[in-house]
Amino acid sequence: MFARVLSTVASEPHSWPDRLSNASHCILYILKGINMKVLIADDDKDLCQLLGAVLRSQGHEVFFAFDAAQALTLAKNQSPDIIALDINMPGGTGMGALQKIKMNMKTSMIPVLVISANPYEQNNATMLQMGAAEYMQKPLDSEKFCEALYRLTGLPAAGAAAQG
Repeated sequence: MFARVLSTVASEPHSWPDRLSNASHCILYILKGINMKVLIADDDKDLCQLLGAVLRSQGHEVFFAFDAAQALTLAKNQSPDIIALDINMPGGTGMGALQKIKMNMKTSMIPVLVISANPYEQNNATMLQMGAAEYMQKPLDSEKFCEALYRLTGLPAAGAAAQG
C-alpha cells in the first residue's frame, strides 16, 4: 500500500501537494477506507479460497498464485502490500521465489509471510535470513493469519480501526 502511495507521488508530483497539504492529511489519506492488496501463493486451492474469503469480507483485494512462477509474475505486476508464500509449490520452490522477490527492486520491500506445513525450525531460520518477515506453520488459523498480515503491513486490524 505504501508502495502505491509512493508510486503516485513519483508519477504525479505536481498534483500531490494539491491533494495532500501536510503529513497529517497524508496519514488520513492512507488510513481512510484502507484495503490491502494481498497475494496468496499456495498450491492448496481450498486454503487460498478460505483465506481469500476471510480477507475479502474485510474489504481487501486478494490475488492467488498456485505455483512459484505465477507468484513472481503477480508480485511484479500487481504490487501487493503483502505476500503469503508457501514453501512447497510446483513451478519452483517458495524458497527460490522468496529469494527472487527480495532481489527484485520492484518487490524487495514487500513483506513476505512464509507459510508451510513443514515443521522444521531450520526452514524458519533460513526463510527469515532470506528476508521473510515472518514464518507461520500450517494448519493456519485464519484469525492469526489476518493478525499477522495487519501487523506486518503496519495497518490496524479491521475491528481496531472501527473502534478507534
